[in-house]
Amino acid sequence: MYPVIIAALIALSVSDSVKAEDVTNDDKHHIVLSGDNLEKISDRYGVSIGAIALANGLTSTKILVGQQLVMPDIDAPVNPTPIDHDVYTTITYVVRPGDTLGAIAQNYGSAVDKIVDASGLISTSILVDQFLTIPAEMSLEGSDDTQELDDDIVSEETDDDLKRDHTSSAVITDRLVLTDEEGQRQELHSAGYDYAFSASTDDIKRIYEYGFNGSNDTPVDVVVNYWNYVSQGNYDLSWELLSRGFRNRVHGGKFESYVQGYHDMDLCSVSADDVENIDDSSLDTIVTASVTYRSGPDCSSLQVNMILSLQYRDLVGVWDIDSVNVSLEEQGSKLDVGEAYGERGWIDIDISDQRAYAMKGEEQIREFVVSTGTDRYPTITGQFQIYVKHLEADMRGVDLGVPWYLPDVPYVMYFYSGYGIHGTYWHDNFGTPMSHGCINLTIPDAEWLYNFSEIGTPVRIHY
Repeated sequence: MYPVIIAALIALSVSDSVKAEDVTNDDKHHIVLSGDNLEKISDRYGVSIGAIALANGLTSTKILVGQQLVMPDIDAPVNPTPIDHDVYTTITYVVRPGDTLGAIAQNYGSAVDKIVDASGLISTSILVDQFLTIPAEMSLEGSDDTQELDDDIVSEETDDDLKRDHTSSAVITDRLVLTDEEGQRQELHSAGYDYAFSASTDDIKRIYEYGFNGSNDTPVDVVVNYWNYVSQGNYDLSWELLSRGFRNRVHGGKFESYVQGYHDMDLCSVSADDVENIDDSSLDTIVTASVTYRSGPDCSSLQVNMILSLQYRDLVGVWDIDSVNVSLEEQGSKLDVGEAYGERGWIDIDISDQRAYAMKGEEQIREFVVSTGTDRYPTITGQFQIYVKHLEADMRGVDLGVPWYLPDVPYVMYFYSGYGIHGTYWHDNFGTPMSHGCINLTIPDAEWLYNFSEIGTPVRIHY
């Protein structure tokens, strides 16, 4: 988590008299406000777009200001059950992760080309949460036309298929060859992607594969890709691999803050080795990696062993990096601060005097009164380096069997496992040991030191 070690709906207004203060929402209903769309509503209630659509009889993503939507339970069905489907009735289907048009057609007794036509698609590629129309069959013979197709493969047509006059196989072939950049841009545009005609070629390729065909990346792939993007300076792509919660905790949701962190490091390159998934849960997992940063004028190396937590976003079908930590066992190889002095900034903490000093080489820049750990929870001593910075973070633990919790602790900089330097709002008894091992500062002092430091800043703690 070095500087962050470690993601085109239009609400139509029908009445100017509907305002936020005029409506109320509860767990079971939502009144559509100006600026709402199905994605925002889905995120707010933790219910899939498909479930919302099914519960409210929606046939498209269009919703109206003032419209009341029923909010189904989190485990509510997403689409009509195939076994109960009347083939003579048109239905709306919302795409789920892993879906293909061939499988959808087979499950609902329809045909791929019929769904393509009814839904206004220009190819058989589909997006998660995209609305499809499965048309009603006009006769019993319609059920014999079902084609079993994969995403990009058309099965060989039978003589009966070739005789169908409502859609010829030639039309299907023309649609399927739209796999070049121009076709991909058009499909993304049709799906509501705002930058379909302005994004770079590389971005279009990634977004197309990621969005239309789904992501098959494993947690290990995500971690490897993240560091590859960072090393290449493709921060917009690495940013997308972080969870929304991680972005907010570390950078206040600001992409500029994220990029600045890497720029402050004067990064030459970064690599991740020995990347391994050590947990295999369905919705969250743990990945370990040995990450090497090369920074500064001479591209000097700094290696850190990390434990990354990833969460699975079921609505999208992808893994996001949600947090990072340094393994306790691996921190035995600590940075030799003495060799790193030079003109670099570093932090000196004297437990005996309850003081911290911002240093540049051998020059003292600023002095702070601090609170270190108590006798029961002493602050660790030794030579370390800051491995992650959070604008704010929640902290919790257990003291003599009693749980404690401190939300939104400001300007947090971890330098060894759970030991950190941070601002403090729950006491003002600085100059006296007060903490569970961390270095407590006033909030203004913590902010100054946070801005002074960067990922890799040496920290020396002693008596």
